[in-house]
Amino acid sequence: MGRLAKSNKTVTEELVRSALGPFDFQPSAAMAEAIRRYVELLQRWNRRISLTSLEDTSEILERHFGESLFAVHAAPISHGRLADVGSGGGFPGIPIKMAVPEVDLVLIESNTRKAAFLSEVTRILGLAGVSTINKRVEEIDSLAGSLDFVVARALGSIPSLLNWAHSSLRAEGKVVLWLGTKDSKEVSSSPGWKWRLPILVPRSENRVILMGQRLSGSVDILEKR
Repeated sequence: MGRLAKSNKTVTEELVRSALGPFDFQPSAAMAEAIRRYVELLQRWNRRISLTSLEDTSEILERHFGESLFAVHAAPISHGRLADVGSGGGFPGIPIKMAVPEVDLVLIESNTRKAAFLSEVTRILGLAGVSTINKRVEEIDSLAGSLDFVVARALGSIPSLLNWAHSSLRAEGKVVLWLGTKDSKEVSSSPGWKWRLPILVPRSENRVILMGQRLSGSVDILEKR
C-alpha cells in the first residue's frame, strides 16, 4: 500500500508559482490548474500504490514538478521525441510535456499499476502525443534510433540505461539524468558519451542534472559486474 499523502495545503495558482519560481519556471494559469489536478490525482492514487514518499504538498511541487521542469531550460528541451524511463508517478516526463506540448512523450514503466496511473493522468489532463509502455526498458527495441531525449530520475542500473539510451537515441540525441553529485562523477566517466558539467538543482545541496550527448560510432557501454 502507498503512504497516505497529507494535503496540508490547498494547491492554488499562487502556491504553484511560489514553489516553481526557484526552478526558473513560471507556469501559466492553465498549467497551474493542470498541476493542481495532477497533484490531487497523485495523492489519491498514492493511498493505494506507492507513487511518492513525499507527503507535504509543497515538497511534491518542488521536488517532483520543480526538479522536472528545471530541465526544460537547463537541457534545454523544446521539441522532439522524449522517453521517460522508470516514469513512476510521471516525473519528469509529464511535467516536461505540460510545459512543452510539442514534445512527443513516451512513458516507460514496468510496474503495471503505475503504468495504469500514467495512462489515467494523461487522460485526465487531456494530453495528446503521449504513450505508455508497460515493460522493462531492456525489453524495448521498438524505439531504436528514434529518440531525441532519454530522461530518468528513478534510476536502476545506470550502465544498462546508458546502453539502451545509446541505441535508442538519434545521432545527436541526449540523455538527461537526475543524480547525486557522487553518482554524477562516476557516470561522467562512462564511454560513448560527451558529458556536460553537472548543473546543481535549485534548493538542493547535492542533487544535479547531468546531460550527455550520444557519440556516434562509439562502442557499447558494458554492464558493470
